[in-house]
Amino acid sequence: MTPTIAALQKFNAAHRDHRRELSDVGLILLGKPERAWSEETPENAHIFAHTGGDSVHFCLLEVAGRVCEESPVVMVVPSYSDAPRLIVGDSLQDFLSLGCTIGYFFLEQLVYDFDTTLDYLFDYDAFIRQNYFGGTPPLAEMESLKAKRALLGELSKEFGLSPWPNTRAKFDDLQTKWSSQMIIGTQS
Repeated sequence: MTPTIAALQKFNAAHRDHRRELSDVGLILLGKPERAWSEETPENAHIFAHTGGDSVHFCLLEVAGRVCEESPVVMVVPSYSDAPRLIVGDSLQDFLSLGCTIGYFFLEQLVYDFDTTLDYLFDYDAFIRQNYFGGTPPLAEMESLKAKRALLGELSKEFGLSPWPNTRAKFDDLQTKWSSQMIIGTQS
C-alpha cells in the first residue's frame, strides 16, 4: 500500500464520522489493492478503488515491477469495449487532482465523450448544467451536491490538489507515456 492510499483511507475514515465519505464522490476505496476484476484490467495493475457503477475501477500500474507513489493510474471501463482503458494520472496525486472539481464517478464519461467531458471536468457549474440538461438541480438534491462539493474542497486542501492545466495535452502525454506499459490479454 502506498502512503497516499493510506492517507486517503485515513481521510475517508475521519469523514465517515460525519456521514460523508469518498464514495459520495465516486471513489470507493478497497481495503487493500487487488488484482484484475475483468479481462480489461491490465495484468500489471492493482485496483485501489471503484466508482460503484458499471464495474468502473481505478488501478495503479506497476513501475519496475511494483506499485509505488509514482505509479500511474489507469481507469478501466469494462462496458466500453472500443477503448476500455484510459490513463488518468501520472501518479495517484495527479489522478486525485483530475477529479478534484466534479468527483470521480463521472470520469468514465471520458471514454464515451471525451470532448464534452473535457468541457466540464474543471468547471463545476458546467458539470451541473451538463448533468441536469441545462437546468437547475431539483431542490431535494441541492444539499447533497453542496455536501459533495464541500468534501471535494476538503480533499483538495488536505492533498494539495488543483485542476490540471492544458488538460487535452496532458491526456495525450499520459497515453503516449504509459499505454505501452500495460500488459493486456494474457490472462487465462
